[in-house]
Amino acid sequence: MEEKRKRKKRNRRNSSQYPALEKKFTLKSRLEFLDVDYINGVFDKNGNKVIRGLNEEEKEWLNKFYKETLNASFGHEDPLIDTQEGRKSCYDANNQRNRDIYNKKKSMNMLTEIDDETFYYAHTNLVNFRREIEEDLDRAIDEKIKREIEEKAQAEWEERNKW
Repeated sequence: MEEKRKRKKRNRRNSSQYPALEKKFTLKSRLEFLDVDYINGVFDKNGNKVIRGLNEEEKEWLNKFYKETLNASFGHEDPLIDTQEGRKSCYDANNQRNRDIYNKKKSMNMLTEIDDETFYYAHTNLVNFRREIEEDLDRAIDEKIKREIEEKAQAEWEERNKW
């Protein structure tokens, strides 16, 4: 029987040597956390090199680091983060980024500026709404406790006057 091999789908990301370091291959929600402007060196406005670029070994390490920490991808040999706690923290951070409303809206270019008055109005409404909910909960809890006390007193009264 002929063994079928799965061919890896060819795309630009797979053809790149260090895909985790390239901004064009990174999700918009992760771009803010990807700091790779210095990889090829930093030059001043005259074109003089101020900071040297990373060598291949350093780029490979940084690619692996970003792949594990930023992308939460551990499907390669010899991971840098090899403890369960370390991996859990990477997964947790990734999940938090994915749930973050600000990050979602920013990646979809849906952020809008609001003035102080609008912010104050929204914040005040939220605080008032929260206060009303807390008061309603307190009232409901008080009523439940009051009912329980009345039911207990009624049961005791009936027990005493049973004869």
